[in-house]
Amino acid sequence: MTLIRPPAKRCRPPGLNPGPPTVLIRAWPTTDPTGYPDLVREIPQGLLCIGRTVSGGDCLACNDGYMSGKHFQLSAPKGDVWLTDLGSTNGTSLNGRQVSEARLSAGDVVIAGSSVFILAQEQPRTERFFLDPKVVSCSPCMGTVLDDLKVAAVRDCAVLLLGETGTGKGFLARILHRLSPRSRGPFVSLNCATVPRGLSESELFGAARGAFTGAVNRTGLVQAAQDGTLFLDEIGELPMEVQAQLLTLLDGGEYRRLGEPTARSSNALLVAATNRATRSSLLANSLRPDLVARLSGETLVLPPLCHRCEDIVPLAFSALAEDGYAASCLTTEVVARLLLHPWP
Repeated sequence: MTLIRPPAKRCRPPGLNPGPPTVLIRAWPTTDPTGYPDLVREIPQGLLCIGRTVSGGDCLACNDGYMSGKHFQLSAPKGDVWLTDLGSTNGTSLNGRQVSEARLSAGDVVIAGSSVFILAQEQPRTERFFLDPKVVSCSPCMGTVLDDLKVAAVRDCAVLLLGETGTGKGFLARILHRLSPRSRGPFVSLNCATVPRGLSESELFGAARGAFTGAVNRTGLVQAAQDGTLFLDEIGELPMEVQAQLLTLLDGGEYRRLGEPTARSSNALLVAATNRATRSSLLANSLRPDLVARLSGETLVLPPLCHRCEDIVPLAFSALAEDGYAASCLTTEVVARLLLHPWP
């Protein structure tokens, strides 16, 4: 049995309760063609025996030729969950180190034979997000976000997406648009961090001829998003005066082009995003409190990958398929390394 070198520093993600697990998930191998786990068991108060030939109510049988008939067991005395190797031929490893007995916590990774197990505190979601085949998730925390996304789409109100870089804010903004009554309209996006501060007003609201030296009539993104959705990524990078104009747009549906005295109307739905994780961090980082309050009719907090361990294997399957590779490229060692990696 090949042991996986554990990372030098594998911290549990903030917010993850490091308490005892309640669910055992076999993440690998899986017969599901999309990589979703197909073997899940709640951890009983008594004993749960895992192996190749075990049978009965408190047993989990795995079709794994590298596992022993009775490989390891889980017991839950006094609330804690303990793993005990049952004299298996190839041994049992916990987080990359071989063990004979150990206490388990949520987020731990167990390898037995060629099978890789995850210890979790909630059942993975079995239903798929059929409204978009590119959504890959079975983790409870991401499932909650997707449920809230569908509600926000129906409400057709301003939405604020919070999450670290790479959590998929732009991707979810497009899904929100497709699910909303505005799906037939345009989807217009802007990364506010890429626009020079002096040009952000004309970029968003447009400009009239002669508004400044060399200015010509220009259509802004607010007008371009009419009857559709305007997605502003990294909205905190906008100057305060532009944020004030956005507030006017949200409150009354009106805006003015640069150099034009007459107000125009817009019914574009505003979806904003920032890599700040909480409302308090937003207020401390150059975003107007009244704009945050107006945007927070629906606030979705996207979890980082370190909170979505159940999704790592399905995401790997998806990435391989997208590049034309077969899922057989994955091995027990590769899956274990992915699960043990200290994702941000």
